[in-house]
Amino acid sequence: MKGKILKIGELNKRIVPETASLISGSFDPFNSYYEKLLKWAASQSRPLVVVVHTDSAVKIRRGLIKPTEGQVRRASNVAKLDFVDYVVISDKPAHHKKLLELIRPKFLLFQRDNRDFLEGLFKMIREKFPKINIKVSSVKKELPVISLSANVDFENVRNPVIKKILELAKFSSAPVGKISAVLALGDKIVGGVSNSLGGDHAEKILLSKFEGKDLKEYSLYILIPPCPMCADSIVKAKISKVFYLFNYGDKLGIEKLKKAGIRAVRVKI
Repeated sequence: MKGKILKIGELNKRIVPETASLISGSFDPFNSYYEKLLKWAASQSRPLVVVVHTDSAVKIRRGLIKPTEGQVRRASNVAKLDFVDYVVISDKPAHHKKLLELIRPKFLLFQRDNRDFLEGLFKMIREKFPKINIKVSSVKKELPVISLSANVDFENVRNPVIKKILELAKFSSAPVGKISAVLALGDKIVGGVSNSLGGDHAEKILLSKFEGKDLKEYSLYILIPPCPMCADSIVKAKISKVFYLFNYGDKLGIEKLKKAGIRAVRVKI
């Protein structure tokens, strides 16, 4: 395990371009699923580089509920595996532009996820990094049981829209990806949802409820920036303003919004 956990800037000194496999995740709580996943990842190509998400990144995706183990412990759990070569702790996913430019992996690997989400994401990645091979794991995903006992204080949040986003995220039925979205007209909330149990994204679910309605004067509030798939739904709905609470992910969806002339701004709680 010694020497396996590196800082991001150290990776390009250790890795020959177009040789590595790259994958990321929370790896919390670490279980047999993650071991099978990483063994599959290592079988694609070596060295295997694993990005372990920071505590803050995991917390955001879990409806503001902390991971069961801290980022250093989670990184150590992954580094103990013989077939894992390098581990980095980062708030960026494996497909983030900075990581792909630095590592130039042979394989970029993903866990199973919403098919439409992955297809939209893969299209944007291939446009910028055509040499990278993209694969989705065939290992059956075992979703962790997330406790809702964590105390998320909404009492000091005065903005009713933001308060609603936080409440929806915390009590989402999704085991992971507890993301929420609220549609508002001025200060009036007209609808709000969170990611579904089956992994459908909150923005797409919410906007489908208002299909055919003129939403130009409405604002969409989201827990985190939208993914490329949801950005397409936002553009189609002709919403002019999007607000998000936390920085997270690759910002590919934000790029799509900006190209369409849609304002996307982070707001503070």
